[in-house]
Amino acid sequence: MIFKPSKNTSRVTDSDVDKLYRRPVSLGDWLPWVDYDEVSETFTLEDGYSAAAMFEITGVSTEARSDNFLQEVQANIQTCINHTIPAHDNPFVLQCFVSDEDSLSVLSRSLDAYVEKYCRQTDEHRLLAKNFVARMQRHFKRMTRNTGLFEDTTVTGGNWRGKVRRVRVFLFRRREVSDNENIDPVTEINQVAERFITQMMASGIGTRRCDDCDLYAWLLRWFNPKADVVQGDLDALIELLSLPEKKDQAFSHDLSELLFLTQPESDKQHGVWWFDDMPHRAITVDALRRKPLPGHFTGERQVGDNLYALFDKLPEGSILSICLTLQPQDLVENHVVQVLNAAKGETAEAMAAEQDAKEALKWMSHGDYLLPTVITLFTRGDSLADLQKKTNEANALLLANGLHPIREKDELLPLDTYIRQLPMNYEPIREKINRKSRLVFSSDLARLLPFYGRSRGTGHPGMVFFNRGGEPLTFDPLNKLDRAKNAFGLVLGPPGSGKSALMVYVLLQVVAIYGARIYIIEKGGSFKLFGDYCKYFGLSVNQVTLHPKEDVSLPPFADAYEMLKREIAQQASFDEEPSAYEEQSLDASDSSDDDEERDLLGEMELKARIMITGGDSKEEALMTRADRLTIRKAIIIAAEDKQATGSQEIVLTEDVVSAMNKLALDESSTPKRRERAQDMADAMALYCSGTAGHFFNRAGKAWPEADVTIMEMGLLANEGYEDQLALGFMGLMNQINGVVEREQYDHRPTFVLGDEAHLITTNPLLSIFLVKIVKMWRKLGAWLWLATQNLEDFPDAAKKLLSMFEWWIAMVCPKEEIEQISRFKDLTEEQKGMLRAARKEPGNYTEGVVLSDNLQCLFRNVPPPLALALAMTEKHEKQQRAEIMKSQHCSELEAVFALANALEDK
Repeated sequence: MIFKPSKNTSRVTDSDVDKLYRRPVSLGDWLPWVDYDEVSETFTLEDGYSAAAMFEITGVSTEARSDNFLQEVQANIQTCINHTIPAHDNPFVLQCFVSDEDSLSVLSRSLDAYVEKYCRQTDEHRLLAKNFVARMQRHFKRMTRNTGLFEDTTVTGGNWRGKVRRVRVFLFRRREVSDNENIDPVTEINQVAERFITQMMASGIGTRRCDDCDLYAWLLRWFNPKADVVQGDLDALIELLSLPEKKDQAFSHDLSELLFLTQPESDKQHGVWWFDDMPHRAITVDALRRKPLPGHFTGERQVGDNLYALFDKLPEGSILSICLTLQPQDLVENHVVQVLNAAKGETAEAMAAEQDAKEALKWMSHGDYLLPTVITLFTRGDSLADLQKKTNEANALLLANGLHPIREKDELLPLDTYIRQLPMNYEPIREKINRKSRLVFSSDLARLLPFYGRSRGTGHPGMVFFNRGGEPLTFDPLNKLDRAKNAFGLVLGPPGSGKSALMVYVLLQVVAIYGARIYIIEKGGSFKLFGDYCKYFGLSVNQVTLHPKEDVSLPPFADAYEMLKREIAQQASFDEEPSAYEEQSLDASDSSDDDEERDLLGEMELKARIMITGGDSKEEALMTRADRLTIRKAIIIAAEDKQATGSQEIVLTEDVVSAMNKLALDESSTPKRRERAQDMADAMALYCSGTAGHFFNRAGKAWPEADVTIMEMGLLANEGYEDQLALGFMGLMNQINGVVEREQYDHRPTFVLGDEAHLITTNPLLSIFLVKIVKMWRKLGAWLWLATQNLEDFPDAAKKLLSMFEWWIAMVCPKEEIEQISRFKDLTEEQKGMLRAARKEPGNYTEGVVLSDNLQCLFRNVPPPLALALAMTEKHEKQQRAEIMKSQHCSELEAVFALANALEDK
């Protein structure tokens, strides 16, 4: 059968059919970049010729900084604006964007990778590390919830929420292929970018070059704020739709088209763009009502009773853009002269215009450039009503801070404004048609640009804290990249400052990340639960209490045989006056900075002096060089005599007392010297019996090898036992030193914490002893940290010891404690200002200041619930645990887990 075409009676035309194949103009069509080149690290713009560079900025820390400091930063930024980027008739554009990323996913991944890199490869340590990371990640999730973790009534006056403040900068210049310039756009943009980065880094502003993945991840969040495919979880969205590598990208790959999961809609009636059913609007700042302050948008400053950055108070989801055009100043000057010439007349407006023009020319002649600038605030809402509410809030906040916004009803082209101010989309040459830019002095721009911020530390998550804005602040004393000299540390915090919670948190991180060998000297059982936690995951834990009922021995002269091997054989004869060798040995013991070999004889001499003087400073002041020589002789004689008997037992205190008695009977000595030797022997004999003898005159048994050793001061922490406590501390240091010397070739660090150090270091001789012993530890990977309530009880002799500590952490210090710090450490006015600025809010956070050679900043400690639960040592907290143990028939550690889980669920 043959079918004949019938007459087409429909009204569908070819034009109508063509319409079916037409694609509506998309917002993506207006986005300016077409490609990214990995080699040159540049974006190619829509003309296929012009190039752009993208950076991420880490601003200068402004917490507790002086006005002079901020003015210096402002001057450096102004220099960067004026002299780094060249001026052309077809000018460069510098576009800065500020936004808050309400996510800690980057920190979460960074911590996970850090643990994986450094964690000790045993089943027990990996299990503990896995549990710790999981709890930290849950903590990060709690911190980023919409309501925030808590309301900060003390400092910022608002909800405190975990986030990362991102500052992104774009540098670009549109070029014509026929412009006859002798440098291609890519080479030019990279040369200017290199100068820009160098100047920024010199000003203390961190700068990182970004790629297409960075741009994609940011804009994917921007344009898909409530992506249905992941139920609004933007972290999951980034993971699900990560940008393919170059080799895996499809033909005709278009980055712009990948950014929109749903079609954006323009709403001319309301002047908004709709992304994921959320209305978005651009608010343009029309003028500056007054001179801005340094760090106007992102610097922390005092406002009434609170401290915050202006950007902190802008509506959630806001993105601030500051776009400046680096126009030649002769063109700007010509424009100002035209205004001056046109300002003729006797009217108030004419006279004001004339005065402004003259003032502008004056400042321009002094190097304060005038640059065309557009300031735009992108904001969004859950609905039109919510958007209007947030718009009103933003406008009121801008007005109150000297910025005059254009009201939405006065905005002539709101949809176009939104598009024009998107990244790399601004074209200054088209400003002649619809002028939105305003001339702003470079000094004011240096105050407005978002190159001010809060400290974020070094970026190594060995110790994870936060700043007042909720951003991660991380550093790692055990990472050699973060330290200049060593990882020795002092933690200072008065009662109630959160020192105990801080130290438990630090220990958790050190053992989870590095699997460090841990030694703790403490009072009151503050770290018992930490030990139980480590034991729970299979780590070996040795908990020791210095009590007469415990089989604990810390013999002071256990290294005597080793000392004999090192001593020079010529010390055979003992004359009435010290020999030249002995004088030299004493002097070397006092002043040597050599850290190649321990001074064993010098260490044992110090222990004997504590026994002889009882730690009394007046008696120590009477100790002569001849007395010291006598002590050394006695130690050597005791070692020689005991070795001669063939005994395998170590040299005990009673052996040194016997040797001292021998010297007291030595007829070749003067009566005075013999009498002095007898006095010293009698004083040392007090340590051969009773409680002191139990601890210091028994060989005892070797301490077991353990991942964690906790020595509780017990009886020796009481008043009247200061000398024995110092000896006990010295004994443990010797135990530790033996281990770290033996294990010095493994990768495992040793972390030694002396809590309540003010009880230990009251004896000046202990400070001298510690200086001797820790000199070696830097090369052995052993790090001593002392934690104390105050420095008032530290003797002046401790200055040399504390000067060896690179890391100082001070928690909420009162004025008098800052003065005590100044006894041992030179503080600048900036550092004193930081120390004075630290605050606390019970139940929510405590603040502190970290001072090291490479890092000086104020931080906020908001530890995970597990660390808080392990550090609960107050009576009411113990009672709370006991109630859980009773009701749930569980152990004390299981009660800790229950408390931590309850806190996580809050």
